[in-house]
Amino acid sequence: MFSRQLARVFGRVQDGPPPGGFAPINVKRSLPERGPPHIIIVGSLIALMGWGWYRLAQGNLEQREIELERRAAKLALMPYLLAEQDLKLLDYHKKQKQIEEELMKDVPGWVPGESVFKGKRYLPPFFPLPNLQIE
Repeated sequence: MFSRQLARVFGRVQDGPPPGGFAPINVKRSLPERGPPHIIIVGSLIALMGWGWYRLAQGNLEQREIELERRAAKLALMPYLLAEQDLKLLDYHKKQKQIEEELMKDVPGWVPGESVFKGKRYLPPFFPLPNLQIE
């Protein structure tokens, strides 16, 4: 409302550019570049991931070789371990038979060491044997 009154008093005065126009305004952004271009970043990531996958594959191959070596050593020792276990088992059966003879000497018709089962096939014991020393 105030502007209408001024326009009546002074006439219509419109603001305009000065003669020759305004000076040009610099609107260009002058920011520095922020880091390397995207192609270098992506290339670096691909190279780093490729190196990581390579190291992972090399580690897997090394672990596979270690596991094969461990299995080979176990297979090489298995006959000796089984022979030692058989000796312990034989010694255990002999001691058990002696104990059985001593305990059952008064029972008529008892044969020490005879199987109480009907089958003729030998089965190793399913329970762990006590840690007996071989004499």
